[in-house]
Amino acid sequence: MSDDKPQGPPAPGGDDKLQDDPPPSGGPAEIRRLVLAGEPVNPDEPELGAASGTKPKGRRRRRNEPRFRVVADGVEKRVERENKDTGETESEWRWMCSPLRVLAQTRDPNGEDWGKLLEIRDQDGKVKQWAMPNALLASDGATLREKLLGLGLVIAPGSFARAALMESLASAAPENRVRTVNRIGWHEIGDKAVFAMPDAVFGNARTNR
Repeated sequence: MSDDKPQGPPAPGGDDKLQDDPPPSGGPAEIRRLVLAGEPVNPDEPELGAASGTKPKGRRRRRNEPRFRVVADGVEKRVERENKDTGETESEWRWMCSPLRVLAQTRDPNGEDWGKLLEIRDQDGKVKQWAMPNALLASDGATLREKLLGLGLVIAPGSFARAALMESLASAAPENRVRTVNRIGWHEIGDKAVFAMPDAVFGNARTNR
């Protein structure tokens, strides 16, 4: 019986080859953006406005009511209209896409390349996460929608849903923060060293936010 034990990640500076190897390409294991451990994401934190159950439509507007809400079958936007009979402003909720949540804001170890960590539930009920670059919000949103549709998000047809989706993602500002990297290997996060793998992170960068 061999006494060999599984080895952990290499010590920083010990193996330059592993640190400098480019990330693998192709397939689900491709390393595009890795979310580092140590900065917990709270999936229960409200996003895209406040999560809510079903409410009656066409009701009077409430002060400080969010523009977006997450319900069982997706995300809705509040639309205001004037009641011609009473002259009062009323609001109703219009469905814009299937379940989509903004869990955290992301940035690289240098505090650049900001984005948002999204959670999507596809049509098979599978939950997926994707670190969306904020740069995709600078255009008309076609590239962003293409990526989200590829992940399994369902977007309502028409210009209303397209505009509402861009508005909701641009305005979402969750308090949670995570760091992202684009390669396997050692990374300095504050005063901690972490080793990033496709499905695991060794080390603890909890002191850095």
